[in-house]
Amino acid sequence: MKISYILYGILTIIVSTILSVYNVLHIQYNDIFSLIAAALFIATQAVWFFIILNHSSIFIRLGFYKDSSPKYETVSERINYPSVLILIPVYNEPISIIKRMVEALHKIDYPKNRLHIYLLDDSNPKITDRNGEICKLNGCKIIKRKNRKGYRAGALNNAINSLNGNSIDYLVVLDADHKPYPNIIKRLASAIEKSKYDIVMFPQFFENMNENSMAFSASMGQYFDYYFNRKGRSICLQFYILCWNELDWKIW
Repeated sequence: MKISYILYGILTIIVSTILSVYNVLHIQYNDIFSLIAAALFIATQAVWFFIILNHSSIFIRLGFYKDSSPKYETVSERINYPSVLILIPVYNEPISIIKRMVEALHKIDYPKNRLHIYLLDDSNPKITDRNGEICKLNGCKIIKRKNRKGYRAGALNNAINSLNGNSIDYLVVLDADHKPYPNIIKRLASAIEKSKYDIVMFPQFFENMNENSMAFSASMGQYFDYYFNRKGRSICLQFYILCWNELDWKIW
């Protein structure tokens, strides 16, 4: 039991209730226009209160929650590793972004004959040629389309259809500005195989969070979203939006 979560949730409910009641009781209106404004204010106050109440209840549930899920470290050492396809849609990204990402992919700790990496490059021809040289040095390939129909989703659909004949067990989609850890594929495969999930999502963090206040604030927002909001909503059986960060699913 995490007492701090429970206390935070209870205190938030108490403070929100006091503020809401105080605001409603001190509404003043003298004519029809002020009455309409007062009604709109009460409606807004009610929506705000229920949002706060929902978040507070999530923290309280987290305080009582005992995590019994298995720990996903890496797939066990074995002869036959699952075949993994990594797709990265790109479009006119700076060379520093592409180089950092491709070099990180090259360092992934996984059998190279079971790992297939493709840049889905919708960039202009000069940038595609430049990206091709970087890929040759780091063991990945490029898929180039004739047009940008469907943009990112179109590039992914085109690649999946083009590579459909290959024997692939898992598909991983990354962004051009991602810098995956070397153990990412082993951990993803382990999470799916040990839990029998169809979709696994990894959190992402800003590498430069200590360089400026904007990056730090964004990092704190992501930390809250992954470790409190999404975890709490899962416990409470509430829905949340699944962003397209690091996504992995079984191809049937």
